[in-house]
Amino acid sequence: MYEVAVQHPAIEERRYICADLAELRTLVWGVAQAQGNPIAADDGDEMLAEVANARRRADFFDFGLLRVEQCSVRIELAEESDCDGHDSVYAALGESQYCDGTCRPGVRFKRAALHDLTAALESAEAEAAGECDGCGLEVDQRCVGCGRCNCDQHDGCVRPSVLQP
Repeated sequence: MYEVAVQHPAIEERRYICADLAELRTLVWGVAQAQGNPIAADDGDEMLAEVANARRRADFFDFGLLRVEQCSVRIELAEESDCDGHDSVYAALGESQYCDGTCRPGVRFKRAALHDLTAALESAEAEAAGECDGCGLEVDQRCVGCGRCNCDQHDGCVRPSVLQP
């Protein structure tokens, strides 16, 4: 089992659990796709080798690191856990009666995780460009009165209109 941290300068770190090389490869392909740059068939073998090398480094040196576009992917060894909260065996010794939840299993990088990562990256990109990701209005399409768009994320404006410079 591997714990994988995906870091991007514009979003909070995301952590996932991968069981093997196939899941690691799927995660790396997904990270590239989430950034709008899917790995081309020509580059597939090279990326597979990079993922395999990062996994080997994690096996032997505790972590492996690789770069996927603007994201860095850190791979670490992890122990498999299927706990979702349980009675603590140490309750008689004064510890809390129930598991504190720290041993809950991590998130697998499936379709929902890919959609969440893609949405977070798109939202960060829109925010950096001054756009609203809630309604898609661009920088010059704002309410004249308050300078914001008219989506449900913003209050106070009546309707968007194009600002004239």
